Amino acid sequence: GAATLSAVTTDSLTTEGEVEIYRTQPHIDFHYNNSSDDYTSRIIEIANGQLNLSAVNGVKINGKKTENEAVTLTANTNRITNVSYTAKYNELLGAVFVRIYGTINPDMNMNVGYDYDIMTIDAYLPNSTAALAVKCSKNAMAIAKKGDGGGAIQIRPLESGINGYDVWITGFWFV
Repeated sequence: GAATLSAVTTDSLTTEGEVEIYRTQPHIDFHYNNSSDDYTSRIIEIANGQLNLSAVNGVKINGKKTENEAVTLTANTNRITNVSYTAKYNELLGAVFVRIYGTINPDMNMNVGYDYDIMTIDAYLPNSTAALAVKCSKNAMAIAKKGDGGGAIQIRPLESGINGYDVWITGFWFV
């Protein structure tokens, strides 16, 4: 049978072999600053071949956060109403991912071929103009861009009569 060995050291532990951990859910617990908590961070295999890193203050890879951070967009309600959106910045990838839904204001007459700011970007501005995908019953295109006063998401009608139509905009831009 397997030998049982319990070892405690107050110094470094070095092995010239490998470390193998056997259990139903094998794990390594960290106790930052000698914390008496169950753990302050943990690496655990939660299922066969599925590794989980738990850290209450977030996980970083090479100093970059792996968690997504919310980005605030502000709708220009003169141009788009009934807005809902999700915008997340991923530091590891250096990009913002966005999904926007809204209705082009029925009272707003937008001219074909002109760009209209429909939302402002409050942080993590695009490092260049980025094309976004548009789904609408009228043909249109959208971009995210950085300007003098900050950032904006713009829509450009490619055919007349877009006012009153629902629009879905998705995509990403690099920061």
